[in-house]
Amino acid sequence: MDPEARDGRKARKAEKRPRRPKRNPIEAAIRAWHEGRGADDDPRGGRPDVDVDVDALVARAPRRWTAYGALVLLPAGSFASAAWRDVLGPDDDGDGDDDDKGPGALWKAILDAIAGSPGASKLTHLAVNEGIPALRAKDDDGGDGGENILRSPSGLRMLYGDFGPAAAIRRQPGEEDFRRAFWASARQNGIAQTWAPRWTMFSRGNVKEKARLLSFHDDDHHHRHHDNRHAQRSTTISTTTTTTTTTITNIATTTTTAEVEPQSRDDDDDDDDDDNGGSPATPVAPLRHRAVSAARRAGAVAVDLYAGVGYFAFCYARLGFRRVLCWELNAWSAEGLRRGAAANGWSVRVVVPPPSPSPSPSASAAARRGEEEEDQMLRDVLAGAETIVVFVEDNARAARRIRRLDELARDAAAAAAEKEKAARGDGDRGGEGGGGGEGTMVVGMGDVMHVNCGLLPSSAGSWGAAWDIVAGRRRHHHHHGGPPRAAWIHVHENVGAGDVGAKRAEVERWFAERAETEAGADEAGAGARIDVCVEHVELVKTFAPGVWHCVFDVYVRRDTDGTSGIT
Repeated sequence: MDPEARDGRKARKAEKRPRRPKRNPIEAAIRAWHEGRGADDDPRGGRPDVDVDVDALVARAPRRWTAYGALVLLPAGSFASAAWRDVLGPDDDGDGDDDDKGPGALWKAILDAIAGSPGASKLTHLAVNEGIPALRAKDDDGGDGGENILRSPSGLRMLYGDFGPAAAIRRQPGEEDFRRAFWASARQNGIAQTWAPRWTMFSRGNVKEKARLLSFHDDDHHHRHHDNRHAQRSTTISTTTTTTTTTITNIATTTTTAEVEPQSRDDDDDDDDDDNGGSPATPVAPLRHRAVSAARRAGAVAVDLYAGVGYFAFCYARLGFRRVLCWELNAWSAEGLRRGAAANGWSVRVVVPPPSPSPSPSASAAARRGEEEEDQMLRDVLAGAETIVVFVEDNARAARRIRRLDELARDAAAAAAEKEKAARGDGDRGGEGGGGGEGTMVVGMGDVMHVNCGLLPSSAGSWGAAWDIVAGRRRHHHHHGGPPRAAWIHVHENVGAGDVGAKRAEVERWFAERAETEAGADEAGAGARIDVCVEHVELVKTFAPGVWHCVFDVYVRRDTDGTSGIT
């Protein structure tokens, strides 16, 4: 037979033989588990009256999952239907025993099936990710509930594996708690992150925003994203406000107004498939002023007011910022950040400030001691020179902390300069603060280039702190000289699809009003100019049907000659 004809017959046979679809690993595990336990066996001790329909169970089982190292997370609602509750019983949570027929055997079978090699699996933990509740459960800390400000995943259903002991939330966890906890890990954009699933959330949906930050200062980033393919999905908004002392100039701002396709609910704290982002890259007008060299970044500071386990803080560290100052209330998140930073090779310091003294007859003396303790704590921060510093406290204290760090650094620089002059016997060289001492500055209020306000559903509670940090930076340049750097405040908000433009105007108006007040009270006098605008709105992902996770890039710059606005 002609070789070509033979090859043709083989090809036709292959076409006629459809590939057998690969069985979903979870389905395969359920069927194997059901077969192994026997049709009439009940995993809770035997109930022959229970008619178990394996096809019905499979139909009500999840078909997708997310694996993070040794951990597998199932979507919200998994194995919670009436059919599954009847088979598994009401108390299917726990570390999963290894009995031959009970729920523990099912959970292990699922892990083995997903791993693809039973007996050699590196998957050891299974849980259902039920999202982050807005309120604390009443029994979480013995209290009466309230806002879940620590973003604790109290709804996590731990099915298999030891997730660590329950710890009292009322007290700060210690080294022993951290040692005994189960830690998961992930890598996004080449950056490792670590967290304790029982105590902290991990949102993979932030991956798009992380990538955007990593390229924020690239020379070609803004041209790559200015793509005409998305022009029909965009709206340009431009406004200008002028007062006698301040000109607020808003450059043309591009805001994506894409229609939101219906999707399953996503609260940005889960790991569902809709965490992949709901929008193509948002188009941006050319923003050439964003191009900042690595050398300039190496002399600048970034601030993350809601650091979590390092979502955005790590981006600034990767970009080479001299210091990344973080605020985080959840000590578990701070520990995850510390571990993640170490895994990436960045130096890190976690600072737990001393408690404020309670009112008492000796309150003034206690307050003085407290101030001395805090100053020493900040001197240690300056002396340590770690790339990342995490303050485990309310971010309302952030501006005051940075201001005091700046003062202490200048005092140290001045003392070093005086010591150097004395050693040289030259009292005429150097000046206030010491020209030579300036080079020893570890952190300065005037060096802040980014402030990230990354809390959902709204970061409005941190806008004041963010502005105080940026305004303090401006005052620094007035008193100490040097060219004022541009600064960006990244405001995260959940916004209705039809309300993005209105929210942009609201954010811009809020910061513009503070800028006008700041410029009007500036010692530089009339003619001082503060430029503020929301120069870009990024649609990160859908949070729920018709609701977007948006990031508003607020650009702030000051000129004292009043000759030019933002360009």
